[in-house]
Amino acid sequence: MSNMMLNLDAQLAEKLQRQADLHGVPIEVEIHKILQAALSPSTDTANWLDSIRKKAMSFDGLELDLPKREYIPETTGFIE
Repeated sequence: MSNMMLNLDAQLAEKLQRQADLHGVPIEVEIHKILQAALSPSTDTANWLDSIRKKAMSFDGLELDLPKREYIPETTGFIE
C-alpha cells in the first residue's frame, strides 16, 4: 500500500480528528475509511435498500394508522 502525505488545512484536520475520535480509531484509519467509501461503487440498488431497511429497523419499525377499507359497490352498465 502506498503511503502519502496529506497537506490538510487546520480546520479540516480538526474535523477529521474529531470524527476519528468518535469512531475510536486513529485519523489515518478514518481517512482510509472515508476514501474507501467515496471510491467504492454505490450504484447497487440492493445495498441502498438494505441501508434504508437497517435504518428503519433501528427505530423498531414504523407503525402507521391505516384508514379502514370501505365497501366499493360494483359498477354496472359496462359492456364486455
